[in-house]
Amino acid sequence: MAICKNPQVFGFLLILCLLGDSAINAFGDEEISIRWHGQSFFEITSPKGTRIVLDPHQIESYGRKQVEADLVLVSHLHSDHMQLTAVTNKDKAKIINGLKVDSETKRQEWDLRQEVYRDISVEVLGAYHDGQQGLRRGKTGMFLIQIGKIKILHCGDLGHALDVQTLRKVQGVDFLLLPIGGVYTINGEEARQIMNSIKPRVATIPMHYGTKVYDGLLGPEEFLDEVPKASVKNLTSNQFKWNTAENIKEPMVLFLNHE
Repeated sequence: MAICKNPQVFGFLLILCLLGDSAINAFGDEEISIRWHGQSFFEITSPKGTRIVLDPHQIESYGRKQVEADLVLVSHLHSDHMQLTAVTNKDKAKIINGLKVDSETKRQEWDLRQEVYRDISVEVLGAYHDGQQGLRRGKTGMFLIQIGKIKILHCGDLGHALDVQTLRKVQGVDFLLLPIGGVYTINGEEARQIMNSIKPRVATIPMHYGTKVYDGLLGPEEFLDEVPKASVKNLTSNQFKWNTAENIKEPMVLFLNHE
């Protein structure tokens, strides 16, 4: 067996052995937690413990969840996406809205900006709630989130195919949080086309679709019609944890349950 004779290398290896997993994380691996509460309501916890809440609702069918947050992202001002009463410490949380109301015209406009909060970078991207440039349902915001090495795109109530410029910006994100339930957003087929264009590296997590407890939207059947079955993972939990050290051979379509 070879023996390390370099005292500096030996010392480094000894520290790794003593510190275990904490040493691995210190040298660049990161773990995040993604939890889904139905509709477009997510909790994401960064490797440093920053809690991000997206599009909180108080839909009775999903149990009117109560959460704590450091950062709250609201894609647009519809009642099932902007219920800050779901955030128990909302007065202390940083809130970023995808839309703002013009003081003169009272119209809702995109609040396009990029902000850094603690270990989180958030960029607001503009989109429409329908395929007619907002004539039917107005505008919505999408959030491009970067947490260290990890990139996440939350599409809000996206209602159309993405333009070339936006696709270039979001190409190859790690996680794509994508509405698939039609009625008020893109339908299953349109969602699948967007997923195939973006090519998320780790997983697409469907949202804003009909479930066993909430049937106001279409179910996932149309979206799944041409998705390889081997890539689809159905979790019994509403939470998924991922570490950047994990080797992802093929991107997943990851269905989270809700509790």
